[in-house]
Amino acid sequence: MLPSTKAIPKELLPLYDRPIIEHVVKEAISAGITEIIFITRSGKEAIENKDTENYGIFDTNAEYPKPFSSIGIKKLVEKPSLVNSPSNLAVLGRYILPADIMNILENTLEGVGGEIQLTDALDKFLNYGELNAFLSTAKIFDCGNKKGFLGANLMFGMRDPKISDYLKDLFDTFNKNI
Repeated sequence: MLPSTKAIPKELLPLYDRPIIEHVVKEAISAGITEIIFITRSGKEAIENKDTENYGIFDTNAEYPKPFSSIGIKKLVEKPSLVNSPSNLAVLGRYILPADIMNILENTLEGVGGEIQLTDALDKFLNYGELNAFLSTAKIFDCGNKKGFLGANLMFGMRDPKISDYLKDLFDTFNKNI
């Protein structure tokens, strides 16, 4: 997403009609969340097996979890190689966390990419606490790359009754010209 993300953090890029982060905040508020903490760094700029090194990956206490089920987490690994990946279940960034995680983060050393990784802190938390995950079959768009960013914008556009017919006509035009 360079050079745009040199000037604007990815979470502030517009997703359809408002910044990406605003979509996340509105979703949390609509779910009843009343306190939101953003963890970022200064100077800031789910999954095929072959893509495990792009995400935090977790291992579960279930053989293979069923969609929409709550599952216990045994291990979390930030951006593992395919060989070291415990599964292909991605950590995608919607968390309701215990307050203790802030103390663990304060003492977490830099990990992958020279950044303090929340995934590493969550893995340390598992030594004395329990974390559960929710397996979803939702469509996932990685807005950190062009393909995901475009896909997310088109999905939101198709949900808007004021613009969906325009997009359908546009796609029809493209298909006729190919």
